[in-house]
Amino acid sequence: MEEGYDNCLIKYAEYNFFGEIDNVNKFYLSNTEPVCNPRVFIPTRNQLLRQLATKAAGQNSFYAAGDANVGPAGSSTMKVYGLVQCTRDLSGKNCRNCLYGAIAELPVLWFPTGRESCGRELQRQI
Repeated sequence: MEEGYDNCLIKYAEYNFFGEIDNVNKFYLSNTEPVCNPRVFIPTRNQLLRQLATKAAGQNSFYAAGDANVGPAGSSTMKVYGLVQCTRDLSGKNCRNCLYGAIAELPVLWFPTGRESCGRELQRQI
């Protein structure tokens, strides 16, 4: 069983899950802010998260946060913010693999109106 909230996670099971990547317990959250220019946003988001995943896997805290500008340098652009974290029972290698797997599964944008100019980012909690 796994319960997740904005600031904490509780997990318990009938088996020893320490050090194991959990590829089963996942749920989606929807961001309420519109995302414009998905052809720029998605690669920027993915690159930022991969950089943070590599950084987190190499630190004792298994945590990293950062941001990146979406759009050309020097323009008034929006920022994408990222935060990645692994449980500390994982190895650095398993942390990185878990985060890279989660990043690869991030959905693309959902366009409720059918237009590709702006949409909402679907976020997956893993």
